[in-house]
Amino acid sequence: MTVITKQLLADIGISLDDSAYAQFTEQYEAELDSRIVNEIVDELDTEQLRELTRFKDSGDDAELQRWLVENVPDLDKIVEEEMAILLGEIAENSESFT
Repeated sequence: MTVITKQLLADIGISLDDSAYAQFTEQYEAELDSRIVNEIVDELDTEQLRELTRFKDSGDDAELQRWLVENVPDLDKIVEEEMAILLGEIAENSESFT
């Protein structure tokens, strides 16, 4: 699921062609995923880390998402905060993208 849309970027002053947009979203969504995972890992105990690794390695995104919802009570908050931080950083550096 793409969370950084062309409209969202346009709203903060970034206009990209389709090729640049695809590259941009790939890079920044990978960064967002990494930040979210790092925050989640900080909240888990050793057994939960093993379970998370098992689900991640399985490649079953639906099961991974279900496990995260069940085991990370602050998941929505983590995602919202990391998204806000990343979008703030993108907005601060918007002149470098045009």
